[in-house]
Amino acid sequence: MDMLRNAAVCVARYLSEEVGLDSKETETVRFSLEYLLGFLVNIGGVITIALGLGVVPYVLAAMLTSIPLRLVSGGAHCSTYLRCFMLGTVVMISIGKIAAMIGMLIPQALLLALTVFSVAAGVYAIYKWAPGDTPVKPIISPTKRETYKKISFIFIVVWTVAVSLGLIFSGRNAFLIASLILASIGGFWWQIFSITPVGYRFIAAMERLLDKYYIVLRTKKQQI
Repeated sequence: MDMLRNAAVCVARYLSEEVGLDSKETETVRFSLEYLLGFLVNIGGVITIALGLGVVPYVLAAMLTSIPLRLVSGGAHCSTYLRCFMLGTVVMISIGKIAAMIGMLIPQALLLALTVFSVAAGVYAIYKWAPGDTPVKPIISPTKRETYKKISFIFIVVWTVAVSLGLIFSGRNAFLIASLILASIGGFWWQIFSITPVGYRFIAAMERLLDKYYIVLRTKKQQI
């Protein structure tokens, strides 16, 4: 991921010299480029793995639900792009695989009940904790916090309508639609979970586990 950071720095410096950006604008460009490049790499990596497992539609359904909601509701982050990529990949691939396996077995009534429960839980979580930020980049402005919260509620409304229409007009593709909806619900739950206190503790626990694994691995290499 250092390569992405270096590429973003080089492009930001080039634009600064060509356009005449000040230091603050240059830093904004660098951050935006680094985020965009990291995002594209993450998406490409997840889709590549999903393609190999034959679960691309379901992984995309989970991601297209989780990512937009995350942009406005925030949530816990790992300390590095690599760790975020690793955890996000495992979660999205797992959701897609599970949805592909059991989605067609779930009755429509149960899927509808699960959707209703998810919406209720999502509204509560957004009202209680969104937008979830981090100590590194806290959202200080009350106006911004209120705006992000409102957009998060709007997303839930749009998502509910989309899922409801999918259930109503599934027709001959009922099994496929059911699996896609289940994957979308999984992505929705993962994002909602990430803004809760339990979600933050879970990410912190994963960080400690990765730190411990890294230390053990480094020690073994030194011994060899």
